[in-house]
Amino acid sequence: MSNDAELREEFNRLDDDKDGFITLIEFKTYYSKHGKGNMNDSEIAKKFADIDSDKDGLVTFEEFSQANKH
Repeated sequence: MSNDAELREEFNRLDDDKDGFITLIEFKTYYSKHGKGNMNDSEIAKKFADIDSDKDGLVTFEEFSQANKH
């Protein structure tokens, strides 16, 4: 993903309850519904933990954006 509008769109797809954060449950739900690479739960949890840079259990748009710009 390259621009902020695309990143925001993707973030909003993952943020089911639209509270401005992605939880591990939302992350797992998205990946299971959309079959992103057929990852298992532990792989999804690791990917989530890698994105959650402050380790508070929530991914903000800023964290999501940082992880996807590399």
